[in-house]
Amino acid sequence: MEYQIIKYSDINPDTLKELFERLSLEYLESESVLNQQIQGFLPAYPDISNWYNKVIQEIKINPNNREMFISLSNENNSLSISGLMILKNHLEEKKICTLRIKDSYQKKGIGSELLEIAFGFLDTKKPLITVPEESVDIFSRIFNKYGFEKKDEIPDLYRKNKIEYIYNGLFK
Repeated sequence: MEYQIIKYSDINPDTLKELFERLSLEYLESESVLNQQIQGFLPAYPDISNWYNKVIQEIKINPNNREMFISLSNENNSLSISGLMILKNHLEEKKICTLRIKDSYQKKGIGSELLEIAFGFLDTKKPLITVPEESVDIFSRIFNKYGFEKKDEIPDLYRKNKIEYIYNGLFK
């Protein structure tokens, strides 16, 4: 399976950028790295569309502080999003806010390539990332590969009665 990763702020013209805004929000609302047993659980985070719209505005204002990287693939001669990563690059916080790979594209190198892009964009090999309790096992292989360390676990951070695991730093 072939894929190509593009930076959202590099997409032109604006009409194409608007198309990717819509497609990536649909992807966030419908796809997940979660395995099939918990697909009905989605979307994992409440108000993800409001958060996403805020992120898009931040990217438009300053793509050095926020950026989205989209992995595009050809599925049956149709353009498809196979992965998505949203980054936050502030002095006080260097964070991978979202990292999702479509189930059929997992274990094909997209996650590793996106993480390498994150390391360069954020200028750190240990960015902050939070993972919901349902996804810890799914991320364990790639986190071990890059030496990510669990630093904290916070109940009810984003969802009631759910634990969010914090890697590579402390959540502020």
